Amino acid sequence: FEHMEPGQVAPRVHQACLVVHDRDDLTVPVQEAEAWASRLRDVRLMLTSGLGHRRLLGDPAIVAAVVGFVRGLRAME
Repeated sequence: FEHMEPGQVAPRVHQACLVVHDRDDLTVPVQEAEAWASRLRDVRLMLTSGLGHRRLLGDPAIVAAVVGFVRGLRAME
């Protein structure tokens, strides 16, 4: 995944971003999300707890936050 290193990719991202990550993710450490958030220009970092790597995808609060984020972007177009 070298081609996805924050330092390499983030400078080319010009869109607002929402980074959602769970502190209890055993697959990808939370430090990865923090690294992305620290390098992206326009970013919102949303950290959760207790959902792990995949359960956050079906969590109603997370889904609502993502939909709200995307709707906010569309409203700005």
